[in-house]
Amino acid sequence: MASASGSWEDILSLYTWDQPTTRDQVAGSGEGHASWFAEHTVVPRGADAGPPGGSWDIGWYIPYVVETVETDSETLQSTISYDTLYYQVGLRLAREVGSNDAGTPLSRFVREPLDLLWASVTEAGTDVVKLLSFDSAGMTVRGVEKFLADTHQRITGWARDLDVSGSDLQGSAAGALKDALTGIANEFQDLAVQMTMPREFSGLIDDARSRLQARTGDLQTAYDTWRASPEAWPANHVRDILQDVFNSLSAQAKGGLVVSVGQTPVFTDPTYGNPMDQSFWDRVEDQAKTRWKNHVSTTLDPQAATALSDLENAYGTAAGAIPHIAQPKWRTPGAAHPADGPKDPAKSSLDDLQKQLEQSEQDQQKALDDAGKNPGDGRLDQNLQDQKDLPGGGQKDGDGTGAGPVVDQQSLKNALQKTGEGGTFTDGTTKTGGTDGTGGDARSALDKLPPGAVVNKDGTVTGPDGKPLKNQDGTLRKVSPGAYDLQQQRLQQQNEQRRQQALQKTAQEQEKAYQDQLRQRRQALQKAADEQEKSYQEQLRKQQLDQQKAGTQQRAYQDALRRARLGTRTSGADLHTLENARNLKGGFRVRQPDGSLTEHAPATEEQLRPGRSARIRTSSGGLGALAPEEAALTTGRRTSSNPPMMPPMGSGAGAGAGGADQGRERKSFLDEEEETWGTQASSGTGVIG
Repeated sequence: MASASGSWEDILSLYTWDQPTTRDQVAGSGEGHASWFAEHTVVPRGADAGPPGGSWDIGWYIPYVVETVETDSETLQSTISYDTLYYQVGLRLAREVGSNDAGTPLSRFVREPLDLLWASVTEAGTDVVKLLSFDSAGMTVRGVEKFLADTHQRITGWARDLDVSGSDLQGSAAGALKDALTGIANEFQDLAVQMTMPREFSGLIDDARSRLQARTGDLQTAYDTWRASPEAWPANHVRDILQDVFNSLSAQAKGGLVVSVGQTPVFTDPTYGNPMDQSFWDRVEDQAKTRWKNHVSTTLDPQAATALSDLENAYGTAAGAIPHIAQPKWRTPGAAHPADGPKDPAKSSLDDLQKQLEQSEQDQQKALDDAGKNPGDGRLDQNLQDQKDLPGGGQKDGDGTGAGPVVDQQSLKNALQKTGEGGTFTDGTTKTGGTDGTGGDARSALDKLPPGAVVNKDGTVTGPDGKPLKNQDGTLRKVSPGAYDLQQQRLQQQNEQRRQQALQKTAQEQEKAYQDQLRQRRQALQKAADEQEKSYQEQLRKQQLDQQKAGTQQRAYQDALRRARLGTRTSGADLHTLENARNLKGGFRVRQPDGSLTEHAPATEEQLRPGRSARIRTSSGGLGALAPEEAALTTGRRTSSNPPMMPPMGSGAGAGAGGADQGRERKSFLDEEEETWGTQASSGTGVIG
């Protein structure tokens, strides 16, 4: 059974012998884990509006202006021209998350619950869980209970009609048969009691079955909710993060970013850094994986923990209630009965009568002992002597004065003391037990044996020294036949207790070792996290210093440019060129399942609200209809497997940025009419939704 941590993977492991695919196999970081990104590129000086050339799943572009100042050496007049370039970024996702192809960790993570949860409630079941098997087990147990009860009543009825007045079978043979049938009936009753006391476990099996069905249904509902959410697909988390980065970098160019010829703009996101650095993409990927795993934890783990706890409790209760059934011994009512079984009324009456006889014997023995120790006034001896002297017929060796030799009190005492197991008293009664532990019931006989003594099958006893125990008269010491079975039961119980103690000790040692390993792992992870954070902070400080230096240089350049413009004539066309360039918009594009690219302009706070991914529609097909080649996120059934899968971004469309004429140099209004420039101001704004 799985550990009690209560994760989604733990509960799935109850339904299969195999190890389910874990979230770390899909979104793990570090060595041994696949990257979500296949390739990325940054083109800081792109000539055309749009993402960089090539097949990219996610891409964006941000326009900026390159200012060129040309000064006539003769007239000293300067001419300023503006060219529009584009800061372009492209990303292609890896196959592991860019599609839901069969064989990828994401595909297995998505499909395994379908093969386990849904199959477990069918007639065939899985290789571990079969709901209908609980029904079969419950019916079988109840059938056995009914068989035992019916058989007990039937055999008891047979015995009741034997050796009674009016019966066809009477006499000693009929009585012996009646005793045998009564003993057999009692064994059936004993088995029935063992199966229903202290509680009937067939009902607990039914309860475990009901809980399994209910919890499996809850897990299916949680899985449906998770899979229908956009956050179930890694591509959406990557898109959301890069959309945020694009908005942040676009804000840096708001109003038109102007650089001089030969310069390259530097864009740096405060959270993820510069897209031209590999560390930027590492942070984006780590954050996307973290978001995906967090979504799994919040949507799947709570229901998994509840189901795991409930099923472990139900299984444990049912298993703990199933008793160890003692093998029937088929004893007659007069034989020793298992110590823990039901009491036979006839056997109990015989035991009580035997105890009364033993007590009476002890009382007589005590009275004789007292008489021997305290002769008193001698009247008893005198009476005996008088009786001896009475005249009578005498015997062959008598003297005619009495009935023959009179046994004195000491001889009588000796005779009583010599009466051993199976012997008789002078009145003809049989001795049924002794002070040496023989006879009696099995439990009493065992308690009277010395520590370490072992009862053999034939009733003899082997002492702690390995030699047979003997009575005072030299005969082998024997106990009742039931003592051997009872001692074997006690030995089994002792062995089971020792085994449980050993298992508990082993479990405690394993738990301690696991906790030590867990603590060491946490310390190692914390150390690695601290080192990564330190490295990141150092890189961030370096980037901030570089930005401050670049800003200082830019301000110095702008100051020099303003001073130069004070004595420079600039045509009106040039001013319109700069104004139009400042109005250009960037775009964020995502490849759709059909291979097309949907463009999204920078969204405002109102347009890009938290939870925006929730508006992305997933496939409308049923859960069981997911094919290996199906895209992870689609607005319809995918018709071509060539373009990589990308999550749908919504229907908002933004037109492309200005055409190639934007980079054309103008020197006067004569080059082109002003109205022409007015038509190239900016594209429409698209929104994610």
